[in-house]
Amino acid sequence: MTPRAMAGVAGRTICLALVLFVCFSLAALVSGVVRPPAAATAQTQAPIATTSQRSAAPASTAAKPALMILLYCLAVSGVFAYAILNSRACGWGLVGFVFLAHFGLSTVMSQIESLVFLQHKLSAEFIWRVVAMGAITSTLFSPLAVLLMGKDKPVTPASETKSRPFAEWTWKLLVIAALFTALYFTFGYFVAMKEPAVLAYYHDRDPGGFHAQLVKVWNRGAWLFPFQALRGVMWVGFAWPLLSLVNARRGGIALAAAALLGVWSLALLIPNPSMPETVRLAHLKETLPSSMILGLVMGALLASTGECIKAGLATCAERFAPNA
Repeated sequence: MTPRAMAGVAGRTICLALVLFVCFSLAALVSGVVRPPAAATAQTQAPIATTSQRSAAPASTAAKPALMILLYCLAVSGVFAYAILNSRACGWGLVGFVFLAHFGLSTVMSQIESLVFLQHKLSAEFIWRVVAMGAITSTLFSPLAVLLMGKDKPVTPASETKSRPFAEWTWKLLVIAALFTALYFTFGYFVAMKEPAVLAYYHDRDPGGFHAQLVKVWNRGAWLFPFQALRGVMWVGFAWPLLSLVNARRGGIALAAAALLGVWSLALLIPNPSMPETVRLAHLKETLPSSMILGLVMGALLASTGECIKAGLATCAERFAPNA
């Protein structure tokens, strides 16, 4: 890529970050997660603070959340810009893949945990408002991202590819589910739970060892183990349709998957009225490396399995393509 082309991509990525920032802000207002300054109340708390929440604070205090949100939007936009520009898909098909990845990874995966673990901090009504905010953001962001990256043309019919056996999908998904479960409990104990503020926040305690922690979790609710395994499969379901169409070698796809799964952890850098800074940063140290490890393995393991989705896309394109 020439320096001029690289500068063009960088410029479009920055524009996309600004678009995401605006989409996010509008969605927060429309969904009721935040309110205009005159109507804001102490009960309105968002997982990601916005400038409207800080309007009454000093300028220096209000500037930090806005800056962190912009940096977060820039990181997210960079990941999606790479995936879109290098995608074999285009048009509304690509918009659908972008929406699935953005909404699923940024909203569904995080709010599932909120419903399970933060009921003592956030009401169910508020969590569903956050889900609505995420849906609005993704709905606005997805077509605009594809348009800004110049991939808005109709899908071109692709040559037929050979689908992988269902058995291959099955064992690879089982490996990913098991890996995510292991990463979740390992990083959760050895990273997050080593911070006293995290234990206090969740009203928990360290039983004195990793094995004792697993036994404690099992006795409290054995369902958490299959629940996390299911979440491992959900990471694949939301991310892989987009990643499978990235035109790159196995290593490139693995790195793209690591970035796509890990970038959402950067939201923990944003000041949050419902979570103390020490807890946020502990979770950042926990989730960022574990998510990126999961992404690396997912990309390397499923790179060839993407033929299934590419074959399906080719079939749809040929079916709906206008007759010559």
